[in-house]
Amino acid sequence: MLVSEIARTKVVTLRDTDTISEAISKLTEHDISGAPVVNESGSLVGILNEVDILKAMKTRYRELKMVYPSIPIMGISFVEQHKRKDVFRALKEITDKKVQELMDTRVLKVYASDPIEDIIPMLTKEKVDLLPVISDKGALVGIVTRGDILEMLVKGNKK
Repeated sequence: MLVSEIARTKVVTLRDTDTISEAISKLTEHDISGAPVVNESGSLVGILNEVDILKAMKTRYRELKMVYPSIPIMGISFVEQHKRKDVFRALKEITDKKVQELMDTRVLKVYASDPIEDIIPMLTKEKVDLLPVISDKGALVGIVTRGDILEMLVKGNKK
């Protein structure tokens, strides 16, 4: 069986110039965990997923605090303290960033003509949820997810 036989052809894509806020809206609206990112000309330039967004949220920060009383001979002493930041504030700090700033540009992709057996190791070894499917001419024509493969295996096993 070939990738083209199970690939989803209605693909939700993000633009590299979209804001993270727009990307989050699109991902949640379509109930998906990630999407291929395309540039102005429609070329595949990356992938953005929920993990990329969560990693970018800085929910912890360091603050230097002066130790009091300092010993005058030794100078002023400081100690580093780790503090937590509210998750909503951490998210607000990244919502205006562009998708291209957070996306993963190391895009694993498969061809529509690839056998499914060849892509299963890619999905598991690289721990990715989805693979963009491209035509022989390099155009994005779909995506295939781990779920798509499992669904195909269950359906095929019932025949």
